[in-house]
Amino acid sequence: MPTVALIDLNARLSNHGVPSIIAMIEASGCRVEQFEPRVEGSLPGSGFDAYILTGGPGSPLEDAPWRRAVLEAIGQWEAPMVGVCMGFQLLAQVHGWTVRQLSRPRLGIHRLRLTGAGRAHPLTASLDADAAFEQRSFGVFAPDTSSDEVLATSEDGDVTAARLAPNIFGVIFHPEAGPDLMARLFTEDSPIREKLLEHHGPEQLHRMIDLIPRLDGPFRTILPGFLNQARHPAPERPCSALS
Repeated sequence: MPTVALIDLNARLSNHGVPSIIAMIEASGCRVEQFEPRVEGSLPGSGFDAYILTGGPGSPLEDAPWRRAVLEAIGQWEAPMVGVCMGFQLLAQVHGWTVRQLSRPRLGIHRLRLTGAGRAHPLTASLDADAAFEQRSFGVFAPDTSSDEVLATSEDGDVTAARLAPNIFGVIFHPEAGPDLMARLFTEDSPIREKLLEHHGPEQLHRMIDLIPRLDGPFRTILPGFLNQARHPAPERPCSALS
């Protein structure tokens, strides 16, 4: 049974993302081992079939031992990797892409804006009419030479999905935030609903609620597609490319 290393960057703050990702891993037929570098200093070695780095609070540029350890470990792993939000931001830094604070935080459901490369990539090709949930204050910006690796961008021009290397993929949004979960969080009393009302007001919140069904595409495609690579690697290349 393939084993997936889940690098949890939430520093043990309550969140819905990690349980959702664990459920996806188990549903894919993989075994999961969870690591918490920000609390325990724990990180996986190189013997896993795939690596998933989660989102998390705070800054992906924090000058802290946990961040330096994660960046060093990323350079040693050889199996396929995917990063979500902060996880993507850390992967991007290792590959020489720029991460910087945005002039305004992005919170809510936003339509996906695929590039030509994104419309051709198997993990994003079907998502052009879909949307995704974002909650972040930092953006990823690609080098001029990496335009073919950018799969999606925001309306502000920063990168929201990318193929950083043949077997390394990242998304700034949260594909684990499926429509059932977000319908509950957007319509019931929850910290996310309170933040949305504060940032956007009731009218924009209702527009985002209308987009909730479009979360189903990323929810069923991004991480399940990535995990399928862990279960069925190409025979001649155990760490096969994601594209």
